[in-house]
Amino acid sequence: MDHRLPAEKFYLNSFPKTKGLGMKQAFVISDHSRFHFFGYYDKFQDNASGRLLLALETDFMDRMPTSKDTAGICLIDAATGKTERIAETSSWCWQQGCMLQWLPSAAEDTIIFNTRLEDQFVSCIMNINSGRKKFFSRPIYTVSNDGSFALSLNFSRLAECRPGYGYEGIPDPWRNIPSPEDDGIYHLDLETDQSSLIISLAELAGKGKSMNYPNQRHWFNHLLVSPNRKRFVFLHRWSVPGGRMHQFYSSDIAGNRIFLLNDNMTSHFNWKDPSELVAWANFDTDEKDHYYLIKDNTGNRKIIG
Repeated sequence: MDHRLPAEKFYLNSFPKTKGLGMKQAFVISDHSRFHFFGYYDKFQDNASGRLLLALETDFMDRMPTSKDTAGICLIDAATGKTERIAETSSWCWQQGCMLQWLPSAAEDTIIFNTRLEDQFVSCIMNINSGRKKFFSRPIYTVSNDGSFALSLNFSRLAECRPGYGYEGIPDPWRNIPSPEDDGIYHLDLETDQSSLIISLAELAGKGKSMNYPNQRHWFNHLLVSPNRKRFVFLHRWSVPGGRMHQFYSSDIAGNRIFLLNDNMTSHFNWKDPSELVAWANFDTDEKDHYYLIKDNTGNRKIIG
C-alpha cells in the first residue's frame, strides 16, 4: 500500500459491522511524501500528554538498510498530522528502528535513541524543545521505566546473526568467536555513562541445550526490564543448520540469579507485573504453541490463550 496517496484513500471501510460496537476508521496522519514507521511493540510512541507521536522517516521501504542509509527522527502532531524531522540516525533496522522512545523520566519533551558516531554505535538523549543532546558510549536495547539505566548488547553481532534486528556499518569484533567471554549483555547508567558487562555469551553457551553446540555462533536478543526494575528477561540464541535454537532467561539487574524460564521457542513476551510474564511459547511438550502466563524464578506456567 503506497501511503504517499491522499490520506482519504486509506480510510478502512472493511471493519466488521458489529451491532452495538462503536468502530472508528483508521487513517494516515503523517506526511505522505515519505515513509514512516516506529519500532517494536514494547515502546511507547506517544509522549506523556499524548500530543506528540514519534516516528522514523525514510524515502524507501522495499529493501534492507545499509550502513550508508540514514533515517529521520520525526515528531508528528497527533491532532494535525504535522510532521517535523528533528534529528537523524544511521543506526536503525526495520524490525526495531533505532530503539526510539520517550525517556521515561521526562516523557513529555525528551527522547532517547541509537545512532552512530564514526565507528561506534551509541545512544543519545535529546530534548525536543532545546535540541540539546547527550551521547552515551553504548547503544540502548531496553530502558528502565524510571529512565535511570538501560541494558545493551552487541548490535553488530545481532545484525550478522539475526539480519533485520541489528545495525549495519561496524563489523563484530568477535565474529570468529562462537561465544566470547568479553561480550554479551551490558548495564548502562544513564546518568554517569558508566557501563559494565553483566552476562557474557560464554557464561550461558555452556548451559542447558546450548552446551551441545559449543562451535555454533551464540547471541542475545530481546532484553526487557521488569516493572520494578529488579530483574530482566532476554533470549539466548545460537545457530544450527537450517535455523536457530532458543533459551528464555530471567536475571537480576546485576546479571546474577539467572533463571531458565524455557529452553524452547519463546516469542513476543512482556511483563504482566514484576513477577509474571505473558509470552507466546512452546515448552517442547505435546502442546502446540500457546500464549502462556509464566511465573518468574519458578517457571510455573499456564495456558491463557
